[in-house]
Amino acid sequence: MDDRSSARFEMFVRTLNFGRANAADLSPESTAHVDNLGRIIAELGKAKVGQTGGSAAAKEVLLDALRLDVRNITRTASAVGQDDPGFEKLFRRPSQPNPATLLTTADAIIANLAENPGDDTETRTIKNDRRTRFINLGLPVEFVQSLIDDRAAIDTASAAEIQGDSEGVKNTALVGKLIAEGMKECQYLNAIYHNLYTRQPEKLRAWKSASHIERAAKPAKNEEPAVPESQLTPEPSKAATPATK
Repeated sequence: MDDRSSARFEMFVRTLNFGRANAADLSPESTAHVDNLGRIIAELGKAKVGQTGGSAAAKEVLLDALRLDVRNITRTASAVGQDDPGFEKLFRRPSQPNPATLLTTADAIIANLAENPGDDTETRTIKNDRRTRFINLGLPVEFVQSLIDDRAAIDTASAAEIQGDSEGVKNTALVGKLIAEGMKECQYLNAIYHNLYTRQPEKLRAWKSASHIERAAKPAKNEEPAVPESQLTPEPSKAATPATK
C-alpha cells in the first residue's frame, strides 16, 4: 500500500472510531455507512497482507540446501579424482555464485548419477559405480534422491513465487477498489455530520479532525549554499571623502 492509500486507510480508521463513539446521534440509515466503512477496513487489512508474500524467502532456504548438496558431491568427486583422473570433471563446481548456475550444475550432476528409463545396461552399471564411490566416502545412500528432491522443490517454489506475484497484483488492484469505496462512504458521512453538527461547533471540529487526510511530509529543501566572501559586494566606506583641491 503506497503512502497515499495508507493516509486514506488511517483516515478511514479515525472516521470509524468517530462514528462508533457518536453512534447515538445517527439514524439507522446513517449507521449503515459506518458499518460499511468497518467492512471496508477489514477487507483492506486482508488485501494489504496479500500484497507481500514469503515465497522468495522460502526459495532462498531451498537454494541453500541444494548448494550444500552440490558442495558435498563436488568436494567428494575431487577426492576420487586423485586416483581416477577426470572423474571430478563430471562433477564440476558451479562456475558462478548465482542461482541459475547452481541449478545448471545440479542438473548436470543428476544426469551423471541418476538412472533414467532410457538408459541401457552399460550406462546403468556406470552410474551405479559412480554412486558407490560417493557412498564409500561417506555420503548417504540416498544422496542422489535427496539432490533430486531438493532440485524439484526449487521449481515448485518458483511456481509458487510467480503465483504469489500474481496474487500480489490482484490484491493491489483490490486495495484501489476498496479505497474508492471507503472514500464514497466518507463522503456520505461528511454530509451527514455537517448536517447533524451545524449548531454543535465542538463536535463538528472533532469530525473535521477525524476526517482529515494527513499528507506525506515533503523532504526538507537543501539550504542555500553560503555565498563565498570573495563574491560579496563591499559596502561603501563610511569614512569621509577627502576634499578635492
